[in-house]
Amino acid sequence: MTRQRTSFGLASFLSLFLLSPGTGVAGQAGGASLAGPWHGTIEVASVTLTIRVVFTETQATLGATIDIPQQGARDIPLRAVTHDGPKVRFELPAGPGVAMFDGTLEGDRISGTFTQGPAAGTFHLDRG
Repeated sequence: MTRQRTSFGLASFLSLFLLSPGTGVAGQAGGASLAGPWHGTIEVASVTLTIRVVFTETQATLGATIDIPQQGARDIPLRAVTHDGPKVRFELPAGPGVAMFDGTLEGDRISGTFTQGPAAGTFHLDRG
């Protein structure tokens, strides 16, 4: 029940500040492992949110959860997690819209775009 309340709170935040209207995972296809914690930010509509993403890998699958401390969101499962060469993608189901992260892995940093409905911004994550 706590996770549902947290997800609703996150969805409300994203809807207000980003003007936005079963967890699936896919394995990585080559490249370095993403497993472990990554820390960074989302920047959109003059708002910066601190985030933490923890990637988990098994032999055939890649999964992840996200924390957004400023919103009290913790261990929210991400879906459609993929890592194909340098490309890293994942989605955060957020109430009225899906927040999509589309990034590129370079060394120990993932940088890319964040979109949810008409809102667009950037994100970055650093390993560790």
